[in-house]
Amino acid sequence: MIILNNLPTRITYAQVMEGVTGLGGISSVLVKPEPAGSRKGAYCAALHFNNNKAANAYIDFFKEKPLFFVDQEGDVHKARMLHFQAVAPSDHDPQSSVSGRCLDFNNFPATAVWAAIKKIGISHIVRVTFNPDASSDVGELSVEMTDAVRASYVRDMSLGELPIPGFSGRAEDISDGLCESDYPPSHIQNRYANVIPYVAQNHLDKWNQAPYNTWEPPRPLQPESYVRMIYQATLPRIPEEEVRLRPEMTLGSRTYTCEDGCVYKLSTGYPSSQIEVRGQELKVLQALTLGKNEWADFWRELALQQQVLNPDTYAHMVEHRRLMAEGQITCPTDCYECGPSLQDSPTPLRAQMYTQTSDEGFMHGAWLHGDDVQIRLSIPPMTPQMGQILRYE
Repeated sequence: MIILNNLPTRITYAQVMEGVTGLGGISSVLVKPEPAGSRKGAYCAALHFNNNKAANAYIDFFKEKPLFFVDQEGDVHKARMLHFQAVAPSDHDPQSSVSGRCLDFNNFPATAVWAAIKKIGISHIVRVTFNPDASSDVGELSVEMTDAVRASYVRDMSLGELPIPGFSGRAEDISDGLCESDYPPSHIQNRYANVIPYVAQNHLDKWNQAPYNTWEPPRPLQPESYVRMIYQATLPRIPEEEVRLRPEMTLGSRTYTCEDGCVYKLSTGYPSSQIEVRGQELKVLQALTLGKNEWADFWRELALQQQVLNPDTYAHMVEHRRLMAEGQITCPTDCYECGPSLQDSPTPLRAQMYTQTSDEGFMHGAWLHGDDVQIRLSIPPMTPQMGQILRYE
């Protein structure tokens, strides 16, 4: 990567690329103000070459013959160079002599040049040239872009459902083009004697005039017709499901709610922020509120939610332990996969009872002493075997 410093304020991509060349091309260029603390108002340009050989040739040329850039007032600025041994990610063919930043559109109508520029995006374009055929109605449109990634996107867009205005949409009518930056560094010396002339910010506006801005999209050969039919029918009624209200309880400065089998806390100052309560924090909340009558509906609703959720976590743990028991895998003593705590996971309570000990049974004791007979009877009593995974041969 090469960085050119001390460039004129608000220098254009086009002026920068008039002073940058390399066989194999430049894959990308970025122009921006120099970092704070450096020369006030100066700009810099970061250049990625497609191969190191071309970059080294440009560095040697610059050391021997420095570059100068002219600003809007006619003042001349001597550029400074920094270079780093870094390779930009690229799928560029090393045998190719072009950069991949320039696309040539063949059989392109002159009237659609400005429409194509606006479709591609003025901020992504370095230079535009149009070479008309003998008829002058159509010709070859060459668009050089700031980086090869943008050029690849424009190529895909041109061959897709929303092509460039005026383009035929045929793959044979689009190809990689050759731009002024794809020549050896001596090309700069031959053209400008290393003094790059000023290029205005609105240099592409020259295409916003007749005949280049007179494009009109083709109209369909036959007018569209609409047919309206009146069809009276009664749509089937779908019974509405009962909407369960989310219980909310306040403790201190936090409001707690449960949803999808998990507990969440909401800040009273920021009610839109929702954070899941897990681990030790959940145990503390249970210890403080399980014995309070006003929290009974909250914990009962959470229990009902957990009864209908997907037991994927439980099934994964059973499979993992079985593979370990059969000797197909080995695990450390503190393997989380062998025994993760399910009390914070959306796993049905019945599955938790067969994998957790009684002190991690997630409200097991509270439910056994609760007044909800249906839930209490659905939970089997704790036995010493419930801390083990049942294995069937």
